[in-house]
Amino acid sequence: MNRFLILFIIQFVCGFAARAQQQPVDVFRKSVQKIRSYRSITFSVLQVNKNMLSTDTTIVKRHETIVQNAAGQVTAQNLLSLTQTGQPYHREVLTGGKLFSMELKDSVYSKAAQPQMVNNSLTQYLNEITYIIDKKPGKLSRLKDTLIAGTCCYSFFANTYDTVVNNQHNYTYKYFYLNQKTLLPVYCLEKGAGSATKGGYEIGRVNIYNERHYSNYALNRAVAPSVFAFNLTGFDTETQAMLPEGALAPTVAVRQLSGMSIPAGHFAGKVVLLQFGSATCAANALANPVMNRLAARYANRNTAIACIYSEETPLQAQKYVAANNIKFPIYLGSSWLKKKFQTKGTPNFYLINQQGVIVKSIPGYSDGLEQQLSTAMDALLVSPPAP
Repeated sequence: MNRFLILFIIQFVCGFAARAQQQPVDVFRKSVQKIRSYRSITFSVLQVNKNMLSTDTTIVKRHETIVQNAAGQVTAQNLLSLTQTGQPYHREVLTGGKLFSMELKDSVYSKAAQPQMVNNSLTQYLNEITYIIDKKPGKLSRLKDTLIAGTCCYSFFANTYDTVVNNQHNYTYKYFYLNQKTLLPVYCLEKGAGSATKGGYEIGRVNIYNERHYSNYALNRAVAPSVFAFNLTGFDTETQAMLPEGALAPTVAVRQLSGMSIPAGHFAGKVVLLQFGSATCAANALANPVMNRLAARYANRNTAIACIYSEETPLQAQKYVAANNIKFPIYLGSSWLKKKFQTKGTPNFYLINQQGVIVKSIPGYSDGLEQQLSTAMDALLVSPPAP
């Protein structure tokens, strides 16, 4: 079919000419009012996120139910996250003024009474457009109306950040596609590039690419109490602290990225440095050079230095290793191992002596991490290696 005929049909079906006078800010304000006027909203979201620290792409499916009061405040919600293959792995329930967050794979949960902030995929959209309306209305422009998944949509572009620093283009572009009838989001896209920091530390230049596809809306329907019901039998409370120094380290059962198991004897009688990491956490990017240097320095000593991933697939871990020039061993561990070591967040570091006792338990990255670990390792090895 002729390209111009296709464009004409889209514009005719979506009523482009009839709505051309509506200003972007006005449409966004109406969208906010509409969403906050509903007493209940049930919908699905497909998230596509490209890892800024590797070449990996993560696809997550979410089913969300939100209940709001007359002021548009969320009073109850149920969020279920599933992997690309449909495996449930995370659930959040707000009920009775308490927010329960459950890691289904690890069988751990946390509870927050009277949470200050409630997040879901619609509040994320509302926060984004409210910021643009209030702070950067001049950066918002109207694009041609279009069809998204068979739905007639208003199309908008927000240039929220755009500059050149040291001959590098740093920017954040956001695209919003709203159903013309309901003014609910159908598709949101964020693209960007720039220098990233974590806790005041420079990570380096990264690229950002995130998509959200909204569908299956059900509005103002009665929500049964069973939607917010859950059973915590078999769940443990989320770890609040790492294992203490002086504790006996759990048995380290891990696999290579190829799938081959590492014998437990591999770590026996050695000074062991374990990092529990994540391919998506920016702080791990700061720790990688430290681990590279420590692995090189102690390569010929009675040591075992490695990082353990518990959430990543072998392919995700391989992509991360390649993208970040990692020279130390990367292993895959189970949720059971993660729970036994009481890791909370990443990176976490454990230094274990030749008798299997934890001598250093370090949460997070800091400037003094490398010196702290090397000093302790030298003391365990008695005679330090040549500098």
